[in-house]
Amino acid sequence: MRRKGFTLVELMVVVGVATLLLSMAFPVIGKARKVAMRARMKADVGAIEQGLEAYRMDHRDYPRLPANLSPANDYAYSNYQPDIDGAQLLCAALIAPGPATVDGADGPGFRIRGTKGQVYGPYLNPDKFKVIATDDTNSVIVDVNGEKIHYCPANMNADVTAPNGFVSDYSGKGQRPMFDHNYLEYCLDLHSMRVGLGDTNANGQVDPDESPMSNGPYLLWCAGPNGVFGPDPGDSHGRSDDVTNFTP
Repeated sequence: MRRKGFTLVELMVVVGVATLLLSMAFPVIGKARKVAMRARMKADVGAIEQGLEAYRMDHRDYPRLPANLSPANDYAYSNYQPDIDGAQLLCAALIAPGPATVDGADGPGFRIRGTKGQVYGPYLNPDKFKVIATDDTNSVIVDVNGEKIHYCPANMNADVTAPNGFVSDYSGKGQRPMFDHNYLEYCLDLHSMRVGLGDTNANGQVDPDESPMSNGPYLLWCAGPNGVFGPDPGDSHGRSDDVTNFTP
């Protein structure tokens, strides 16, 4: 009796069909993974928005550097540490993971003066957000890709139609723009930030034919599933998958 089995041709057909099915499935799986990752990032941005509102209720304003300072200055939001950026400011305000020598309270939460008195925060659940130390005194909140979640408070009194009144690098002199690029300089170049916010010709102001993407009290910005801030280098149309609080 002859033993039944697959011929070489049949095996090659099976392998070919399996390879074809896998090649069709991988893009679908990859796309589904990116959709799920982006949904998680948007949920995290939403939770941070709630944390910022809780912070504002306690302190009558959103986290920001003192009026006469900028992230470009050698001063910081807390204990006068140098070169704090928007991502570090966000973490210091909403989670404050440092020891009492840094923010007045050991572990999550902070005190306004010294190491006695009321502990404020944390305004985010530290168990649900990953925090990475950037130096001895500052940390940042990161997304599921491990990229910083950036933050920039708005100057709601800015004249956005004036030269550099919408988005610019504030030097500490004159009127602040609505959005100070210094808060986000470590993720987006000035041109990309302007274009991303609707300043299509990137001249730093809102012209009559332009509509700002955001006129809210702050920006939240993370790099999206591809981990790249601004336009996606792999997208032929120059689109971006960044996740922010001002786009759908």
